[in-house]
Amino acid sequence: MLLTTGYNFDGYKITSYLNVISAEVVLGTGIFSSLGSQFADLTGTRSGSYERKLESAKENALNELKKQAEFLGGNAIIGIDIDYTTFTSDILGVVANGTAVVIEPEESTVSNEKYIPVLSYNTKLPFNICNVVLRADDIFQNYSAALEIKSYNDAGKIKAIISDIEFKTIFNENINLKEYIFAVNQKYDDLLYSTDFIKVSCDQLRIDLIQKAYVKVKKVIYSGDETIIDMEDTIEQNQISQIPVNQLEALRQNYGRDVMCNTQVTEYSWICYCGMENSRRVIECERCHRKDNSIKKSTSLGDSVLKGNIIDTAISKKTAREIYEYVSSLDMKELEDLEYELKTLVRKESLFEENQKEEAIETIVRML
Repeated sequence: MLLTTGYNFDGYKITSYLNVISAEVVLGTGIFSSLGSQFADLTGTRSGSYERKLESAKENALNELKKQAEFLGGNAIIGIDIDYTTFTSDILGVVANGTAVVIEPEESTVSNEKYIPVLSYNTKLPFNICNVVLRADDIFQNYSAALEIKSYNDAGKIKAIISDIEFKTIFNENINLKEYIFAVNQKYDDLLYSTDFIKVSCDQLRIDLIQKAYVKVKKVIYSGDETIIDMEDTIEQNQISQIPVNQLEALRQNYGRDVMCNTQVTEYSWICYCGMENSRRVIECERCHRKDNSIKKSTSLGDSVLKGNIIDTAISKKTAREIYEYVSSLDMKELEDLEYELKTLVRKESLFEENQKEEAIETIVRML
């Protein structure tokens, strides 16, 4: 994810301003670091203890901004401002602010590339392949291809993948590429990334006539692991979305590059934009962590089902901070007092480095 204290990036254009985001980190310096700081002032030397703590707090605040921007669907943050404050002689605070945005490369940098939307997905995988990127390498129309991938957690990041690709042209003709090996060598800056380009062999391949693609994952190796995962026998290997390409593109502009279908709600389940079917008792998608907004908009805290959903989702979180972020994302006025109490626990969790999840759950049950 790109970060800047300015308001633009060279070679990119801002396509969407999402929201102003902020992150706070509170840390205790301790009595000994205070004495060390006073001694440093007298001798004219630098206080390494304070510097290390402030640098750590700054990094934590920036990482929190990245998480918030990603949650909103952004891939960059502009106008970053970092402020430092002192609450008492032994407690420091770092506050970081910025604006989450969506950026895209300027047209001049991608004029020889075309993004072919992928209309297939596998809910058993912790990632979606969003696009096949085709690039004309020379005037003789030799092409290279790469896969654009959205991973839903760090464990879902790809190191290498073997896939079959089926292109469909505007004439409804099929062009098949079998068992192509794609590798990811660049540094992961975000959960949305691309593989390296590889040359593709296909007679009379016309980029301008290709309308969509279907990708079947056959084998995969995840980042940080050497295990080869064979997907040949995986059920639901190639689920095809029936949504028209133009509608899919519109949905992706609003809800993310990994969208595979429109949301659907039944009596007992709801289908997320990523294609995952979830129980109606769960507000957050188990795969991509998007929220089921239909529940949020159609109910209030007077509804016992919603209360149960909030408690169940909170229990699935790991820390008080994650619980606070989830409750805040519901954006319900009736939860403002609860958000305040949870934010207090988040500060306590950061200050004493002790997990406050159980206290957060107890607070939610008590206040709901």
